[in-house]
Amino acid sequence: MAYAAAGAAPNTFKKLFCYCGCDVEYNHRNLLDCFKDTHASDCPTCVDEALLAFKLDGDKTPLSDIQKSVDDKFSAKYFFNNPSPALIEYRRSRLYTSNATPATVIPNAPPCCNGAR
Repeated sequence: MAYAAAGAAPNTFKKLFCYCGCDVEYNHRNLLDCFKDTHASDCPTCVDEALLAFKLDGDKTPLSDIQKSVDDKFSAKYFFNNPSPALIEYRRSRLYTSNATPATVIPNAPPCCNGAR
């Protein structure tokens, strides 16, 4: 279902960041990249982000609100100490501004999806 959602809303998915760590592990730039290969097939973070984004997109939610909703729900899952170039670029380009401090990260966390491969 998540792959179908990505195919139905690619313009939304390419403007969202995926917080599973695939930006570092697979050099993904956005959520859509997770669905261009088999990565998302066994990554619950990718799937959950996709289903939320697709529901909001279907409800005609503005992209800025979709970005904020995904960020609010999933950014705490990002476990790297320093933001990747992809995350830095996403933060510069997203359509809402945030005054929040980035979530605390867990040092030495396991790779993408908490090792679920």
